[in-house]
Amino acid sequence: MIIDKEFTRKTAKLVQKHTKTEKIKSTLDIYEINEHTLKKLEESNASDTEKVFNLLKSIGITVQRDAGTNPYLVSIGEKAELISIMYRERQKTTKETLDELKKIIDQINNAKREQIKKKMPLEAFSIYWILNNENIPNPENIAKEMNNILKEHPYWRTSEEYERKVKQEIYKIFKKNKIGIKKSVRIVTKILDVLKRSKNENRRF
Repeated sequence: MIIDKEFTRKTAKLVQKHTKTEKIKSTLDIYEINEHTLKKLEESNASDTEKVFNLLKSIGITVQRDAGTNPYLVSIGEKAELISIMYRERQKTTKETLDELKKIIDQINNAKREQIKKKMPLEAFSIYWILNNENIPNPENIAKEMNNILKEHPYWRTSEEYERKVKQEIYKIFKKNKIGIKKSVRIVTKILDVLKRSKNENRRF
C-alpha cells in the first residue's frame, strides 16, 4: 500500500480542496486500529474529509507495521489504496469514501478476532482469509494444505523453479476441490503475490 510522503502530500492537498473554507489541522490524528477505533472516530470533532485522511494514514501505518507477520493485511491495504485513488480522482464522494474505510476497519478487526479463534499459523491464516473472501469451499483445509506445500519449498519466493513446483502442487489441491482452472490461477497468483509482498512491505516506508 502506497502510504508514503507523496501520498500524504497529495491527500493533504485534496483534503484542503474538499474543505475549502475549513481550517485544516497541521497534524491529524492517527488511530490505533482496534475495536474502539470507529467509536473514537465518531466522537472526533474532525471533518469528514479529515477523518478520511486519518483512516487512510492509520490503515497505511498498520499495513506497514504488521503485514510482515499478517500477510492478509497486504490485500486489505490494496483495497484502501484503490479507495484513496478513487477519492483523489473524485470518483467517490467524501461520505462514500468514509463509509468504505469504516468497512475496512471492520475487516481488520474481524480478521484479528478470527485469527485468534482459528489458532492457525500466520501464513496459513492469511491464505485462509483470502480463500474465504473468494468464497472458496473448504477454505481452512485448503489453507492448511497450501501452507504445508510452502513449508516444504522454503525458497519458493526467490526461486522460479521452486515457485513453479509450488504452483503445480497447489493447483492439484484446487482441482481436487473442483475449482476451475481460471479461478485457480487467479487466486493462487493473488495469494502468492500477497505472501511475497508481505515480506517486503515494511521496506517501502
